[in-house]
Amino acid sequence: MLNKANLIDKALSEVESMVKASGNKNDLTYFMYHKKRFRVMAATVTSMCKEGGTILDIGSHYQHSSVLLTLLGYKVASMDVGEFLAMPLIQARIQQYGITAIQE
Repeated sequence: MLNKANLIDKALSEVESMVKASGNKNDLTYFMYHKKRFRVMAATVTSMCKEGGTILDIGSHYQHSSVLLTLLGYKVASMDVGEFLAMPLIQARIQQYGITAIQE
């Protein structure tokens, strides 16, 4: 049985694989720079919010946090400026992971 930290690391690894598979250098650079922050955020959310709850991810840009939280069992509403939400890469992630997009 996986403990919470292991579940977070497993989900974070899935997000990293998704980012690497995108072939988008900016996506990968952003993810690697913020990877530790994503882990801390996920640990905080999972300790404070019931699994299955709804999370609002404001400033979601590449959807890293949104996808991570979805993989951890949360429903996620993702909010960002239209320029980012309209990107094909972002739209594909929103669709694939069932994220609700909220445009400014």
